[in-house]
Amino acid sequence: MRNFIPGTLIILLLMLLVLTTIVDPLVYRLAFPIQITISSTTFSVHADNQTLATTYAGSPKNLVINVQPSVLHEYQIDGTDSTNTNTIDIPYLESISNWWYYRFYAWMRNLDGTNIWRDMSIQCSSSNRQTISSPFGGEMIPLSAAPCTIRASLQMPETTAGLTFRSSNGDIITFSLNRNDHQMKVLHNGVEVAESYFPATIAPFAARVIDFIIRTVVW
Repeated sequence: MRNFIPGTLIILLLMLLVLTTIVDPLVYRLAFPIQITISSTTFSVHADNQTLATTYAGSPKNLVINVQPSVLHEYQIDGTDSTNTNTIDIPYLESISNWWYYRFYAWMRNLDGTNIWRDMSIQCSSSNRQTISSPFGGEMIPLSAAPCTIRASLQMPETTAGLTFRSSNGDIITFSLNRNDHQMKVLHNGVEVAESYFPATIAPFAARVIDFIIRTVVW
């Protein structure tokens, strides 16, 4: 019995070491790649081996990373969810988000690692290439003359994530993807103009399942 507890602790510590040094970096490395191509008249998104496109008027103005509440996840600590019953209480969860047990729960489920945009690069014809390693929600990225090519990766897609493009003519084009609803969409001035099934790529999601299983065992 004396050796059982130390032995168990050693196993747990080893599993935590594997989790933080091998599994998490692997999951993050398998982020979901997205490429946006903007010509003088067309906005197109290539993601998940599919392409969604629409036309627009004017010239490129900016690209905005859409904002989601940091506590918005598929399932939450109080049993609510944003998938089936839609009972999630954002104000309540924000009020307890700094509570030590919530932080522990968020760490065990790696909630802070979900829906993270990273490794964004922007290349427009009349400007130098911009690189943003960790674009944040609400960040507005100015764009110059078309054509523009924007590449980014979405780490651990979960709830709805998206990007919004604005033109000098006032056109607003929103690209969003939602793992729970299995949809990728493009909206032009609030009207859906393209949609496809999501996800068709397995690797990023298989890696996350492995991550979740290991964290559950450790917990």
